[in-house]
Amino acid sequence: MTEFVVMTSGVLLILFLVVPMLAKLLDMSFQTQQMARYMAWERTVWYDNGDQPSETTEPGNDIAVRSDSAVDGSAQKRLLTFAATPEALSAGDVSGVPAGTQHALWRWSSGGQMLNGGGLAGGNLNPEKTPSVAYEVLDVYNEGMDLLTEPLTMIGVGGGADGNFLQIAHPQDNYFTPEVSASVNLANTGLESSALPASLNITASSAILADGWNAQGEHHFRSRADDFAIGTLMDNALVNAMISFIGVFEPSFRDVDFGYIGTDPIPEAETKCDFGFCYFDE
Repeated sequence: MTEFVVMTSGVLLILFLVVPMLAKLLDMSFQTQQMARYMAWERTVWYDNGDQPSETTEPGNDIAVRSDSAVDGSAQKRLLTFAATPEALSAGDVSGVPAGTQHALWRWSSGGQMLNGGGLAGGNLNPEKTPSVAYEVLDVYNEGMDLLTEPLTMIGVGGGADGNFLQIAHPQDNYFTPEVSASVNLANTGLESSALPASLNITASSAILADGWNAQGEHHFRSRADDFAIGTLMDNALVNAMISFIGVFEPSFRDVDFGYIGTDPIPEAETKCDFGFCYFDE
């Protein structure tokens, strides 16, 4: 009986408390890592409505925008809450974790909540410079074109409101490195308090390089694609004026369009090729 009492109080009771506590802390750690990954991915889906440099927001042109706080709140709502009955997620699911709705399974033996709070801790949900030698080459090219076109821009030829005269203005800030944390509530921990430090924060970080054809809607596709078509570099006031002048002597030259970007669906008709030129047989 003495051995049983010693084993129960000294070993089994501790195991019954510590093992579930460690399992819950590991689950909190996993969900924190998932939250970091979720935020990184969501920033590539939702454009920042803070008008960050090199981002395309353009409200009213099919661009989905959401602030950092909204992305943070959505991550908390989806990954730091749990109830016996799943909660329906709505389009405005950006409220974070309201009081009293923390994860129902993350509780100490005393019944107190283990989650004190969580969310974006550091890093950057705003786009960072894409780590690429190719973009460094683009920077050199764009700076060189700035010097060459500055005289033309000063006299009002070519520059325009966007300042992209003869520029390859494809967004170059497509690297995201958010860091999130979950704060463990150590108040009223019960018997587990002896196995824990004075303070406990679970942190996780992630990174994603979203450099690609991430376009939303036809207008956004045009703005993305035109910087990859070299002909669009010729779509400026100076070249258009030359086309109009030559068109006076040769009317067919007026139809020249260096900046055309086709976004119409490819027809289902068969293709026909004559003398090296292929076209759709209508």
